[in-house]
Amino acid sequence: MVKNIKLKMILLGDTYSGKTSIMNRYFNNFFENESKSTIGVDFFKTTLQKNGSNYSIFIWDTSGQDKFNSIIRSYYRNMTVAILVFDLSNKESIHNIQNWLNNINNYCNKDIIIYLIGNKCDKDSTIDYNFINELCRTNDIIFMEVSAKKNININRLIDTIVNNIDIQLSNFILKPKKDNGLTILESFNVNVNVNDSKKEEKSNCCTIL
Repeated sequence: MVKNIKLKMILLGDTYSGKTSIMNRYFNNFFENESKSTIGVDFFKTTLQKNGSNYSIFIWDTSGQDKFNSIIRSYYRNMTVAILVFDLSNKESIHNIQNWLNNINNYCNKDIIIYLIGNKCDKDSTIDYNFINELCRTNDIIFMEVSAKKNININRLIDTIVNNIDIQLSNFILKPKKDNGLTILESFNVNVNVNDSKKEEKSNCCTIL
């Protein structure tokens, strides 16, 4: 039995925090020094294998500009993971984390898995780790530092997310639901006797829990 698992992620955070740079580094191994602000929403897709399961990952990279807020809110729904990105070298970006968390709490499903990502760890940090640690503890958030420019922890980020989801699914901690963006398709291979008059050799069963 092979499980084909579909999960949906949304990238959130201030303009120029590096959301798109993280995606470009992960998908294209490319970094642009003069990056442009995302207009509305961009879309990325990839597949990964984990413990015999095939993961199809859909990622929506959203703009941090206020003028797109009304558009972006419609993308908060039915997401498995929210990746909240801030700039480790920008105090304003750090202070705005709570505003983004408020949006997640208001518009995402209550079971959303949140990752807080401090980008630009190659620069001098202005972060208050006591603040971050308390924020993560009280909101059940996983924190990681990355650098899109220096390609630090970029692949590890996506791999960690998928690995944690795989563990939660295996232990029945996380269950597919209509509103959490998680879908599991199970394929069963059926062996048929060569003398059997039936033509079917494979049965594909689709289960949405």
